[in-house]
Amino acid sequence: MKSKKSELWNQILKSFILYALTPLLCVAVTAVSVFARGEGIYSLECLLTQYSIEALAERMALNSGVDEKEKNDEGGALYFLPPLTDAASGLLPEEIRLQVMTSIPEGMLPIIKADLSSKSVFINTTKYELDKEELLKDAQHFDFEKTEPLVLVLHTHTTEGYYEGPRDIITENAVGYYDPVNDSPRSSDPQKSVVAVGEELCRVLGENGIASVHCTEINDSDFNKSYQSSYYAALEYLEKYPSVKYVIDIHRDSIIRENGDKLCPVTTLDGEEVAQVMLVMGTDESGYSHPSWRKNMANALLFKEKMDEMFPGLSRPIYVRDVRFNQHVSTGAMLLEMGSCGNTVEQAIRSAKYCALALAAAIKGE
Repeated sequence: MKSKKSELWNQILKSFILYALTPLLCVAVTAVSVFARGEGIYSLECLLTQYSIEALAERMALNSGVDEKEKNDEGGALYFLPPLTDAASGLLPEEIRLQVMTSIPEGMLPIIKADLSSKSVFINTTKYELDKEELLKDAQHFDFEKTEPLVLVLHTHTTEGYYEGPRDIITENAVGYYDPVNDSPRSSDPQKSVVAVGEELCRVLGENGIASVHCTEINDSDFNKSYQSSYYAALEYLEKYPSVKYVIDIHRDSIIRENGDKLCPVTTLDGEEVAQVMLVMGTDESGYSHPSWRKNMANALLFKEKMDEMFPGLSRPIYVRDVRFNQHVSTGAMLLEMGSCGNTVEQAIRSAKYCALALAAAIKGE
């Protein structure tokens, strides 16, 4: 009888270890791995050299979760536009705007073509001082195999779409109009959203020897939990593909003037209009752990420098924020705004091609 009881308890213990402790151990290993990536550490020996077990636990507690200050802003993003007196920034002289308003259907508002590139490298809304040359000293060059994914592309706001309305040339800069009441530049169709842009980025990276993986999971079904959803998606892919060093979160910007005019930031490359792009980089100013944010910034800066060198006018200044946008998951993580709600998806897809060429060149050190 004792033998049977003993055998039963042994089976219960084995089941407990198999079904309860093993998954917990896997989660713990993944958490340590992701934390190490965020610290720019790629070996267990280096990790344990830098941190005691107690310090490691404390830092990981700060590192977990999603920054509550991360905002899912949809519009009114006027804080990084050029001065309002700059005609290229999309501010129409009043007499021309009156002409535009009489040329479009009643109740509609115009979409204004604008050049938002700038000689400024950063638009810095944080307390930190940023020195381009000093930051570039921290830029990383990762060894990689052509057959293993180096880049993960995902979308926190997966359903962000583009302008699909009338494309009428009303004046030189007014290129269309939209309904401010019923307009919703979102789409669950992956061919009309940022997913199509991410697909093109991955395709061109592959053509240039950089393997990538594309997460098309919809993370904004509950918009207020988008960053939480994309955070766990990133962890899942980083565990599955340990070769990944760059995590590119592709978004679509939403630039709307106070008067309701939508902007369409564009430049011309190879005779085609392409959407201008903007890197958005986080810091630890909000209080959440992001100890290697300067390395992230350095890697993003290297990417921007290559865009400016190869395709002048494509890139807007790097927008520096106090929140971290999940960029603590890897020192190669960055957020990339591909066009705005006044751009077409075709313009954004063209931009993806040029961004991929610049990123591939930056990765290879060309």
